[in-house]
Amino acid sequence: MIAKRRSSRMVRWWLPALVLLVACGAPPVRHSVVLISADSLRVDRLRLWNGADGVRTPALESLAARGTRYANAWASSPWTAPSMVSVMSGLYPPGHGVVYRDDTTPPGLPTLPRILAGEGYALGNFSFFSEISYFRNLGLGSAVEGLRHQTVAASFRRWLASRPPEEPFFAWLHLLEPHLPYGATGYRASTVRIPGSSGLERAQLAATVPVGTVRFAAGDRRPLLELYDRDVEAMDRTLGEILQALDDGGRRASTIVVFVADHGEELLDHGWIGHASTAVEAKLVPEILHVPLILAGPGVPEGTVREELVRQVDVLPSVLHLLRLPAPSPADGAPLPGIGRSWPWQRPRLAFFDSSPGGNLTPQERRGERLQGVTDGDCLLVRHLRPGAAAETRLAATGGGAACDDRRRRLERALEGWQAAQARQRLALLRASPQATPPAPEEIAAYAETLRILAPRDGAVL
Repeated sequence: MIAKRRSSRMVRWWLPALVLLVACGAPPVRHSVVLISADSLRVDRLRLWNGADGVRTPALESLAARGTRYANAWASSPWTAPSMVSVMSGLYPPGHGVVYRDDTTPPGLPTLPRILAGEGYALGNFSFFSEISYFRNLGLGSAVEGLRHQTVAASFRRWLASRPPEEPFFAWLHLLEPHLPYGATGYRASTVRIPGSSGLERAQLAATVPVGTVRFAAGDRRPLLELYDRDVEAMDRTLGEILQALDDGGRRASTIVVFVADHGEELLDHGWIGHASTAVEAKLVPEILHVPLILAGPGVPEGTVREELVRQVDVLPSVLHLLRLPAPSPADGAPLPGIGRSWPWQRPRLAFFDSSPGGNLTPQERRGERLQGVTDGDCLLVRHLRPGAAAETRLAATGGGAACDDRRRRLERALEGWQAAQARQRLALLRASPQATPPAPEEIAAYAETLRILAPRDGAVL
C-alpha cells in the first residue's frame, strides 16, 4: 500500500514535468499574433454572454465560432493601463508596477511584444495612446504614424499589406468605441443626442464624469444603455474590418487572434457610470471586472465555450504556449484551459485585482490608497487600504447566490498571501532590472504628456 502511494505521488509530480519537457523540445512555430483590446466593454451587454437581451455583435460572434470563448474571465484592474500591462506581461499590477499615473515597468521586462520581437517578429502598434509612460517599457515601438482611434482598422489593413507574406508579426489594436462619451464612438463629442439630466448629457459629451459633478435622474439608465449599445455595435464593425483585413491578406490560418477588454463599465448599477479613471472613484465590482475574452487561430479549439475562471494574466503564457516558446519567469498567469494541459489535482484559479483609488486621475493626496481584491468566480472579497487606517473589507456574491460567508476566511488568506508574494516579486524584478538611463532631451520633448514647468514671478500670491 505504501509503495502504491509513493508511486502515485511520483506520477503526480513528475508526469507534468515530463510533458513540459517533451513540449519544450518541439521547435517554435511562427504564427502571427493579433491582440485586439476593447476599451470599457462589459460582457452582459453582449448577446454572446447574455443571450437575447444582449447586443448582436456579428464579428465577435464569428470570431468566437472559430475559436474558444472564455465565459468567466476577469480583468486585473478597473482601468486601462494596469490591465493592458498585465495582458502583455503576464503579471499583476503590484508586480509589474503600473499602479498610479505615470508609472511604468522596469526596463527590459519580458513582455509579449519584446519576446516576439526577439524571435524576429515585426511589431505593429495601433494603440493611439501607447507612448505614454505606462507602456513605454513594453517594447512595443511607436504607434503607426498619424494614427487616430477612428483609423485603427484602415491603418492596420495598409500596414498588413506592406508586410512580406512570410514574415510573422505581432500587432496590438485598441478599440475605443465603448469608452465615454457614450454614443460618440470615441473620446470626443460635440452634440447631445438624447437631452435630459446633467449626468445624461455630460455622459454624451465628456470622456470623464467624476463622481458628484453632475446629477442623474430616475430613468437615465435606459437611454445610457441605448447609447452604450450603439458604441458596442460600432466597435463590432471595426472588429469586422480588422478580421476582414486578415482574411483578404490570406493571414487567417496563420494568425492567433486574442480579443479581450481592458475592463468593463458601470452604467448606474452602483449609483454612477464609467470606471476608475473616468469616475475618479475606483470600484471593484463584477460589472467592471468581468470581461470578454476570446482566443482563435491555429492550435485553439473551435466553437468552444469554457466556464473555468481565467484572468488577463493568462494571455501571455497562452500565446507563448501556442507558439511553443517558453514563458518568462516570474509570471502570474498560466495557459488557458483548452490551450495548456490541466490536471485533476490542480486547485481552481483565483483572480486578483489592484487599483489606485481614482485610476489615472487619482489626486496626489490619495496616492497612498489602494483597492485590492480576490474572487473565485462566485464570491468577491475587496479591501480598501488607507495609510494609517484599518483596512475596509467587503464580501459579496458575484451572482448566483453563493454562500460567501463560508468562504471569507479562505479568500482573506488568499489575498494576504498574494499581497506578500507580489511584494517579493516586485522587489526581485527591480533588483534584476538594468538601471534606467535618463532619456535624451529630444526624446523627452516627444513624449505626449511632457510638462512645462513655469516658475511664479517674485511676490506672486500662490
